[in-house]
Order: sequence, then structure tokens, then C-alpha cells
Amino acid sequence: MIIGHLAKIIAVQTGGAVQTGFLFVAFMAVFNAGGRLMAGMLSDKLGRMRTLMIVCLSQAGVMLFFPALDGMAGFFAGSAVVGFSYGACLALFPATVADYWGAKSFGLNYGILFTAWGLGGVFGPLIAGRIADSTGSYTLAYYIAAGLMLAAAGLTFITKKPTVS
Repeated sequence: MIIGHLAKIIAVQTGGAVQTGFLFVAFMAVFNAGGRLMAGMLSDKLGRMRTLMIVCLSQAGVMLFFPALDGMAGFFAGSAVVGFSYGACLALFPATVADYWGAKSFGLNYGILFTAWGLGGVFGPLIAGRIADSTGSYTLAYYIAAGLMLAAAGLTFITKKPTVS
């Protein structure tokens, strides 16, 4: 949602005062790379589910703060957290699939997970765009995203490794 709409979000929330939203997208990409590296190291120390929970909670938190952002510093911070979290997931997901189901069926299992990720990547921004078009604001979309991220964080508490028979 944020990646696909960030430039427009910034224009909407600043009343058009900031027209350089594309710079924030580039800035977000730098933190995306950092998130991949840091989450990999962190998950080796804390475990995949605990790290995933932290990432989901950070994403939920930033979504709750996004409606109040209206200045350059806030958008830089918000973009950094979103980029970092997105990159973190791209490191955590394949490692978690390998840990949970092994190498034998990795391609199939990761393919299923990444298909779900892709569907979210298509429909999330579409829904956010419709919300923004109909309300003139992304606020409801942020709150829906935060709720989904809190639900995902909650799932990390009950997710258990499958038993191999």
C-alpha cells in the first residue's frame, strides 16, 4: 500500500506542499535493503516468529502514526520503517519456510506463500486507492492495514512448526 501510493500520500497529507514524494520512495528502498540484512541476523538470534512479530508490530505502529504525518521528517521516519519492514519480510519468509517445511518442498511452499504476498501486493494498494478516492484520505486504509498487521503479529504466538510424519 505505502510503496505504491507514497508519493500521492505525501501530496495528499501535505496539501500538495511536498511534491517530491518520489525521493521518499528511493529513501524507502535503502531501508528495504537494510531490513533484509538486519532481519536475517536478528532472526538467527531471536527466532523467526519472534522477529516476524516485531516486524508486524512495527508495521502496525507506523500505520497508526501515518495519518498524523505531514512534514518531511515524519515522512522520512515513516518511509524508513515501512521500507525496513518490507525488506525484513523478504528475508524472514524464505528462511521460515525452509525452517518449517525443509528443502524438499521449499519451492512449492515458498511459491504458495509468495503468491499470497503477491495477491496482497495487488489488492492492498487497489483497496487503499479506492478508500482514498472515496474519502479523500488514506486514514481508514492505514487503520485496516494496522489491524491486519496486529492480527499477523498475534498469529506468531500460535504458529507452531508442523510435525513431520
